[in-house]
Amino acid sequence: MPIISQFYGIIIRIFFNDTEQHYLEHIHVQYNEYDAIYSIKNNVVIAGNIPSKQHKLVSAWIEIHKELNGLMVKILTQTIYMKIAQMRYNLNSKSKKCHN
Repeated sequence: MPIISQFYGIIIRIFFNDTEQHYLEHIHVQYNEYDAIYSIKNNVVIAGNIPSKQHKLVSAWIEIHKELNGLMVKILTQTIYMKIAQMRYNLNSKSKKCHN
């Protein structure tokens, strides 16, 4: 869960193992006791909430960084798929060795 940005008490993260909503390009936002998930593509809150002032700041941040955020999500997604493929390959290799 790397922090990709931090400003005015707002923390923005992208999670590697986010299986609940992995099909959407999104970020996780934390501000004090508030949590929200924002769609990068549509710049809307998918889940949770944060105060209005911080919401405006996050929305502006998403617009400014939209292209970079999309690229980061794609790189993280590709990395995850590569790791899954490697784990499957390793499991298959071990399975074949056990049967020989």
